[in-house]
Amino acid sequence: KNTKMELVNLYTFKNTDDISKVERVKEIYELLKIPSLTNNLIDTYYNKAMESLSLVEGDKTELIRFAKMLKSREN
Repeated sequence: KNTKMELVNLYTFKNTDDISKVERVKEIYELLKIPSLTNNLIDTYYNKAMESLSLVEGDKTELIRFAKMLKSREN
């Protein structure tokens, strides 16, 4: 609850400088393991997409290349 309230405050109050806000939000995200959870979901949905794509007939080379590119991008 404390973390939630801190995030709400960071997003609503205008008196904190932007750099400090961003740094604190990043710290909270790391503390909550958001990057790891997000990457796990990306992997899950990517695998589902690849399974579905395997059912499609025809040349899928460009779709597979595009999906891999999306999965590998950083932000």
